[in-house]
Amino acid sequence: MYENEEITVQKGLWELLEYLKKQNIKNIVETSSPRENMNLILKKTDILKYFDLSVCGDEIERGKPFTDIFLKAVEKLNVPPERCLILEDSQNGIIVAKEAGIPVIFIKDLITPEKQYMDTIYVQCNDLLEVITYLK
Repeated sequence: MYENEEITVQKGLWELLEYLKKQNIKNIVETSSPRENMNLILKKTDILKYFDLSVCGDEIERGKPFTDIFLKAVEKLNVPPERCLILEDSQNGIIVAKEAGIPVIFIKDLITPEKQYMDTIYVQCNDLLEVITYLK
């Protein structure tokens, strides 16, 4: 499917990635998918070159709802969790980031998390383009 279907990206992705690159802000992509799948998708969309590092599901022992993937990302970046930001579009991701001690920018998608979890985020953005304003 990944090889034959067109892969769409969220609004503002290219602008955000360019901004991070120009500002020399370290970034990492994390996914529960195996590295082979991530590489295929990110190479096909020409996104891989924008990320400094990556963490994939086959590098960690436990996936979400455990904090392993976020903590592995923080370790690879060599930055304290409280100095990082996670861009997340799911309630589960918000919960896990909070448990890992990492602030979250929630990117509105199809489902809005329950209020108790929304109260724990740094900010909500409607798309990735809006994230840039909070990074300035």
